[in-house]
Parts: sequence; structure tokens; C-alpha cells
Amino acid sequence: MALCSRSRRIVALLTLVVTAGSARIARATACDPAGADSVAVADARADVAAHCDCSGFTSHKDYARCSAAIVDTRVQNGQLPPQCEKVVQKDATRSTCGKPAAVSCCAISASGTTKCRIKKSEESCSSGGATACVGSYPSCGDACEASGCAPGSAVPPPPASTTCTGVCPIHTLFIVLLENHDWASIKGSPSAPYINNTLLPMASHAEQYYNPPALHPSEPNYLWLEAGERHRLPAHRLRQLRGAPRPVRVLR
Repeated sequence: MALCSRSRRIVALLTLVVTAGSARIARATACDPAGADSVAVADARADVAAHCDCSGFTSHKDYARCSAAIVDTRVQNGQLPPQCEKVVQKDATRSTCGKPAAVSCCAISASGTTKCRIKKSEESCSSGGATACVGSYPSCGDACEASGCAPGSAVPPPPASTTCTGVCPIHTLFIVLLENHDWASIKGSPSAPYINNTLLPMASHAEQYYNPPALHPSEPNYLWLEAGERHRLPAHRLRQLRGAPRPVRVLR
């Protein structure tokens, strides 16, 4: 009995040591955005802000994808600790970027705790009975502090709906290629109602793109389309490009 009791005490002591060691490891690998990792986190957030224009996105998912690509690249390059990846990306997912008319809202509970939420409008931020203020920053990572809204220049929410005039930002480009078909067989054809009735009124199209008579070079056309020239590739080299998913890769 004494031996059994002693064994139990040893097992309990080992369990305590392992548990304490695991806790220390967890604390050591946690991101410290206000301390040891502050520079890496700040640089990553600045990189996202420089390459993912918050006001230029009309889709929150697209903005989050843009941020995720920047953050992942910095982790892969050793510029951001892996444990800080979610910390930086959280700033993007909890933001008004790509959400028309949305605002960051800092709500203060009866116990004095401040929580940030993204609301669809300024009116919805002040509703609900809790003390709340509209943040001056699009991201919850910057908008709130312990006492409420963090001070800063007022940032107007994105417009609910606007019509772009003049030079407008382009986030996605679709190119529709009709290979082995003459434009005359497509324009006005009842067999292509979506192209004629939907795409053509809103898009640009080429009516003066011709091949030499009796010559229909497929690969050279794609080279010209992506690179703007043939890069002096001889005919046998062009034939080697057949089956390549993206001819431009061969040119890099």
C-alpha cells in the first residue's frame, strides 16, 4: 500500500511538472504584439496597408484575401513570426474594408469592458442601449482602447453606393478569348446573348485584331497577348509551348 501510494505521488508530481512546462512553452510561443514582436507586427500591418487599399475594395472577402497573401508571404520570408500571423490577419477580418457604409464600433459594457464590433452603419453602432462610439479607424485592431474609442482623425465610412466615374480602380480582370472564331460570327449572334447583351455594353472588345491570311498561330497570339511581343522565339520553340498552362512562365 505504501509503495502504491508513493507511486501515485510520483505520477502526480510528474504530471504537474509536464503541465507547468507545457504552459511555459505555450507562453513562450504566443505572439507578443506589444512587446518582443511589436516591430514585426507593425511592419506587417504597414505592408498590408500599403498593398491592400482599404477604401479601394468593394468586397470584404477580396480585402481579406489580399491581406492574407501579404501576411503569408512575410511569414514565409521570416519577416513575421508564425504565431503572429493570426494576430495581423485578425485586423483585416475585423475591419470595415470592403463593407460599404460600415463602421468600427467600440461598445462599453456596464462593467467598463470595451469591445469592438463592425457595424453596418453609424446608427446601428449607437443602438442597443450600451454606451458606444464610432471608431476613427477601419480596423478593430486600432479603433478601440480600454476607455472607449482610440483618438485619431475621423475616418468617414465607405459610401453605401457610388457610381465610379473617370479612372476607376480595377481589382479583377477577365479576358474572354474566342479562338478559331471570327468576330463577325459572334457580334449580334443570337447564339451568344450574354456576350452581346451583357458583356459588350460594359466591357472593351477588339474588332481590328487580324491574323495573316490562312495562318492561325495559337501560341504566338497568346505570347503577344501576355507579353506584348514574341520575344524572338523561333517557330520550333513556339511549338514546344503547346500544352503549357501559361506561356508566360516559359519567358521568365
